[in-house]
Order: sequence, then C-alpha cells, then structure tokens
Amino acid sequence: MDRDEWERRCIELQEEIDTLGINRTKFMSTKIDDDTLYDVPGLAKMLGVTEKTIRRLLGNGALKGKKLGRKWYVTGAVIKAYFDDE
Repeated sequence: MDRDEWERRCIELQEEIDTLGINRTKFMSTKIDDDTLYDVPGLAKMLGVTEKTIRRLLGNGALKGKKLGRKWYVTGAVIKAYFDDE
C-alpha cells in the first residue's frame, strides 16, 4: 500500500465511521498538535490488517510505537514513514 492509497483509505474509513455512527471508542485516534495518535485496533482497521499483524510489527521494531499501560500507540507520522521506507 503506497502513501496515496493509505491516505485514500483513511478518508474512506473516516467517512464510513461518520456515516454509520460507529462508536469511535472502538477505533481510537487522538489528535495531538499536528499529528494523530492511533491505537492498535484503530490502526488495524484503518489498514485492513489484523491486530496481531500490527502487534507483530511493533514487537519486532518494524513499526515504531509507544506503550502506555497495556495499550500501544503509533503516530500518523510513523505510519507514513513506514510506507515511505518500503
């Protein structure tokens, strides 16, 4: 998935969430300054992969994130950088 495809997918998912009135707590993203922070379930849903895949990428260091309590978080900038590197 390239950067343009990723951005289109993000917009599509946001529109779907807004249209369906899905409870946003299931798909956690939080705006911080000029970036967005995503949790594992939200990131997996947004990218169309399993939570296990995201956790594996975080665990092996392929995707940089921070753990707070029991939850992992990844910034939008890190996600973009991951796709730019491939």
